[in-house]
Amino acid sequence: MISNLEEIKQKIDIVEVIGRFVPLKKDGVNYTCCCPFHEEKSPSFIVNPNKQIYHCFGCGAGGDAIKFVQEYKRLNFQEAVQEVTDLLGLEIKIQAGKNAIAEYFALNAKVNDICLENLRQKPQVLKYLKNRGLSEEDFALFDIGYIPQDLARHFNLEEINKLIEIGLLYRNANGSLFVPLHDRISFAIRNFNHKIVGFSARVHPYCNFKNSAKYINSKESRIFHKSQLLYGISLAKRHIASSKECYVVEGFIDVIAMHKLGFKNTIATCGTAFNTQHLSAINRVCDGVRIHLCFDKDAAGEKASLKGAQMLFFQGFLDSFVAKVNAKCKDLGELLENPTPPTFIKTPIAQYYIEESLNHLQSAKEKDSFINDIKTHINAQKNFFAKTLLVDTLKALGIPYESQKSVSAQENYYDLTPLALLKSCMQDENALNLCIDYLEPIEFGRFKDDFLALLRNSAKTELLQKISIDENIKPLEFKDVRFGIFELKQRFLKWQLQQAKFKGDTETMLRLNQALAQLKDIKPA
Repeated sequence: MISNLEEIKQKIDIVEVIGRFVPLKKDGVNYTCCCPFHEEKSPSFIVNPNKQIYHCFGCGAGGDAIKFVQEYKRLNFQEAVQEVTDLLGLEIKIQAGKNAIAEYFALNAKVNDICLENLRQKPQVLKYLKNRGLSEEDFALFDIGYIPQDLARHFNLEEINKLIEIGLLYRNANGSLFVPLHDRISFAIRNFNHKIVGFSARVHPYCNFKNSAKYINSKESRIFHKSQLLYGISLAKRHIASSKECYVVEGFIDVIAMHKLGFKNTIATCGTAFNTQHLSAINRVCDGVRIHLCFDKDAAGEKASLKGAQMLFFQGFLDSFVAKVNAKCKDLGELLENPTPPTFIKTPIAQYYIEESLNHLQSAKEKDSFINDIKTHINAQKNFFAKTLLVDTLKALGIPYESQKSVSAQENYYDLTPLALLKSCMQDENALNLCIDYLEPIEFGRFKDDFLALLRNSAKTELLQKISIDENIKPLEFKDVRFGIFELKQRFLKWQLQQAKFKGDTETMLRLNQALAQLKDIKPA
């Protein structure tokens, strides 16, 4: 049983927790993004920092920070609490249990020191690394070492058991200890706060690594989740914040090369595809960061570029690019051998995603369907500048775009008068009674069904759920409710008048003009 659960809940910042997994964008007092629990192309997932809750208006998912982690990572409640406390550096008390996070960090730091020192004893490997353009200073700054076979001899029994937990040691069936990453070049992987959470280990020419992977990582553990980690983030974050730009590359050597060539705002994934959790980590550094995807030129790199561009496109990071180094090299690491600051050929993310996707589609039907999806996405944009950029991108690619007007409740969501009245009715019974006395449901227009739901005291509609947690929509003070009622009645009469004019119904037009005149006479003071 967790003895300090309430204390933990009080210290949790839901924006910080959820922002570790999905790239939140500020929208008024709330934060939004595409929902991680179902497929969607326009954000309907809202995080409310004041109420410390999240809600998706697409699939209905909602709850607090612990519930989010529980659902996102498929954990039970206690595991989710442990995950949140680990993320935030909080202490969890479970029947006088002991938080081992700090101990794991300390053990990893000791392993790193051993590996750094051991590299000095390997002249062939040292020469190999230096021939690739690395220096002694690089070994220290980027934590490059050499993992010994006898790693266990430096630790006591309790420490050995913890190293087994995090996968740096393995105990064979006969009780002997084995080092899974032995005799490889080590790269310590640090988290956002510069703590070592694990290692990646690379082959080299001076041991037999036949039929072995080029890189092997530490195993997943309480402190090592490779799908969330970015190599170099703790060194790069200051430069990302100052430049508001970030280069994402494929490999560790690529990161080091870019740093040495002046691009200190460079990071890399740790053997996984660039995903929303990586994007969230970058987004934590500063708002409005421009991301440059700079992957290898081979088929795998092209595939990674397209997948990354798709994610950035739908997450709204439109001021980003796919960057290809303007030099004859397979990857950025090769630039170290002849160090010259690289130049890049950059393609805007929207252009790259649309153009490359069309190139990969075979039939005219597939291409037509894809373009229709893109146009639907453009129509759903609320941001004028984002919409303009996307329309211009289509035009630049020779694809016609016709504006499509919609009268859906989603597009007219910020028609604040009826929404403010609805919120007032939800929170104040007197306001509801006043609306019942003076308004017909049809006078709420497209929100008629939502008002009817309030009248019937039935389950909240999707819209009512949304406005209940949207701090941008303020309920009216009771003295102003009459103004809201007057505004709705006036709008409805004007709408009826337009319909009558269109039909040429002069009798109805005369009646409605009289009703409007009478309404003005009783306007609230």
